[in-house]
Amino acid sequence: MKSHIYIFLLIAVTSLSINAQNSSPQERLIGTWTLDYQSSFSNMKSDLQERFGTLSETDKNRIISIYQGRKLIFTQEGTFTQTLSDGRNIHGDWTLSDNGTVLSITSPGGHKLKQKIISLTASILVLKLDTPNADRAYFSTMHFKRD
Repeated sequence: MKSHIYIFLLIAVTSLSINAQNSSPQERLIGTWTLDYQSSFSNMKSDLQERFGTLSETDKNRIISIYQGRKLIFTQEGTFTQTLSDGRNIHGDWTLSDNGTVLSITSPGGHKLKQKIISLTASILVLKLDTPNADRAYFSTMHFKRD
């Protein structure tokens, strides 16, 4: 009897995984995502990690506080909210292009930010800035986990 339960659970988990993989990028993106600060920091380029290490504790803490706890919320209607760790919200609209590999965020003022989607699964989102001088940003690649 226990073997039947295990087989049933294995089939259920497998079918959920397959359904998540078959959903469109738009469907997978909808929801709330929280920045995985540790993963984002550990994937920072080594020269930027070294430069970050030379900053004063005040500057390090300021940068950490800007990123740690950051949330992205994507709605089915195409609206976007970024919640910063201090509680401030940034709003806009989002679209995907290039077969779901480029995320564009447009502010109410019309400013557009493009990011390459490196990975998008049911639980993981990895975004890379797609702007000039993105390689100079400490967090040009950000890792998020679904809430």
